[in-house]
Amino acid sequence: MGADSLHAACELAYAVARSVAEADIAVEPPARMKSFLYVEELPRRAVTVAQQAIEEDSDFRLRVASQASEESVGRAGYLWLHRPSGWAQEFERLTSAGTSGLKADEPLDPYRSEPYSDGPYTDGQYEEAEFVDGSYA
Repeated sequence: MGADSLHAACELAYAVARSVAEADIAVEPPARMKSFLYVEELPRRAVTVAQQAIEEDSDFRLRVASQASEESVGRAGYLWLHRPSGWAQEFERLTSAGTSGLKADEPLDPYRSEPYSDGPYTDGQYEEAEFVDGSYA
């Protein structure tokens, strides 16, 4: 599934889950999402967990969908949450177009518009780094 395309939808899912957890109502957020509810930057694993929770719990998906607009979660996220007639074909086309280059263990930052950089080192080329005490890595 297009994890990068669903980033905003999964972020919204955590916001909805937090509001459910903090509300004085009989509804609980999905159990699998609880360990990630209050992290500042969601790791890729949290997005996967949110995707699984939304796929497995249609009531939760509908709760998240009620808060989602195409502007807030993008076209793919909107289709995935709302599931209008014929959504699957357009969703597949949108999500198979490519990925943003994020790695599985990178945190997702909702304020970044581009993926994290690998830094100055590419293709496994690393230089020795000198520590303050004069030792080398």
